[in-house]
Amino acid sequence: MTDHDFLVPVLGEGSWIKDYLCHFIGTGPAILAGAGISGATSLAGGKKGASAATQAANIQAQSQLAALAEANLVRQQNLAELQPFADFGRAGLDAFGGAISDLAKPIDTTLPQFTETMPSFPNLPTFSWQPTEAQLMATPGAATAIDQAQKAEQSRLGAMGLGGSPAAAIGAGKVVGDYVSQQLLPFSFNTALQGYQANNTAALQSYQTNLQGYQSREQAFLANVQNLLAGRTMDLQQRQQIVNMLGGRVNVGLTASNALAGANQAALGPITSAITGAGAAQASGIVGAANAQIAGLQGVGNAFSTGAQSFASNQLLGQLLAGGGGGGVVPVQNNPVTSGATNAYVDAVAANPAAYGGYNVS
Repeated sequence: MTDHDFLVPVLGEGSWIKDYLCHFIGTGPAILAGAGISGATSLAGGKKGASAATQAANIQAQSQLAALAEANLVRQQNLAELQPFADFGRAGLDAFGGAISDLAKPIDTTLPQFTETMPSFPNLPTFSWQPTEAQLMATPGAATAIDQAQKAEQSRLGAMGLGGSPAAAIGAGKVVGDYVSQQLLPFSFNTALQGYQANNTAALQSYQTNLQGYQSREQAFLANVQNLLAGRTMDLQQRQQIVNMLGGRVNVGLTASNALAGANQAALGPITSAITGAGAAQASGIVGAANAQIAGLQGVGNAFSTGAQSFASNQLLGQLLAGGGGGGVVPVQNNPVTSGATNAYVDAVAANPAAYGGYNVS
């Protein structure tokens, strides 16, 4: 086994222990090289961790954004279906308000009054017949009939030779009395009664005619009043029908608006959750990436700090060994600072230790 088997290319020592174990060939550069490698590894690990945290956050954020897009699509579909109905109802609000105002207008409740007085029943007189002699004699044809009756009686008595006797006078008086009682009085009575009845009939007929005229005019008035009331009722019914029709249109819009509001409220939760989740995922990714990068930078600092301390200790130990009987240390200006340079330097030291100031301490 050669001395090259106990060289320390990075950090550590060989697996064989002999009397001449401690070879310090290029140990200083190896220490710094190890620190560089450790720092580079920490930095690379930090970047890798930051990238992984960012990717995971992006995946989660994309999932939340996809859910947000889906919820918004459903909302847009609901909007496309319901908005036309809501617009239809909204467009009828002005007309509906006008119809409500018309319906609330007061209706004329005044009615015409029938002021005509009903005809009174006629006050018919009581039949009374008490004719005087003058009235009887004034009866048409009475005087002529009496005169003829007297002449006929006188002729009859004259033919009997009794023309100038008292009996003739009595006979003439009896003829007149019989005529008056049997013909003139009944005739006068019947004539008076017929006149009374004719007058009453005429009065009653006049009353009946007047009453019928009054009733006809009253019926016509009441019919006009009924027509007036019917017209007012019809006007009110038409107002109500217009309100109902326009109200149906408004109800269509109101129902659609309520449904749309409910759909929006239902979609609000998923949309809010998706937005919050996407923001939280992105924030978590930023924090995770920052923590990973900070950890990598701290690892770099720690590696270089440890390497610097080890290198200083190695320099001090080399000086002590040099003062005790020979040997030396690798000059500081020969220390590599990059991983490529470190690898090449370590390979060169391993191939030719003496060329780089390495020596054994026995």
